[in-house]
Amino acid sequence: MTVERWDDVRLDRLAESLDRLTVSVEQDSQNIRSLLNVVNIHQGNFEVMLGEMRRIGEEVRGLQTENRRILDHLFGDRAE
Repeated sequence: MTVERWDDVRLDRLAESLDRLTVSVEQDSQNIRSLLNVVNIHQGNFEVMLGEMRRIGEEVRGLQTENRRILDHLFGDRAE
């Protein structure tokens, strides 16, 4: 079995590769943090929209009830 010797040139290349990898990992970490921030913003927006949709649904149900009362009154279907 041959033992490979690490000369200065090879060690320098390894150090440069490690430096590039470190920079790449740091950039990836920043990108992930940015993406998580965007996800959080969209989640908040979704929750606001969901609340608005629920409020609109309640208003629609209220309008349906009021319309039913008016129709019952107009057509005399209401038991008095």
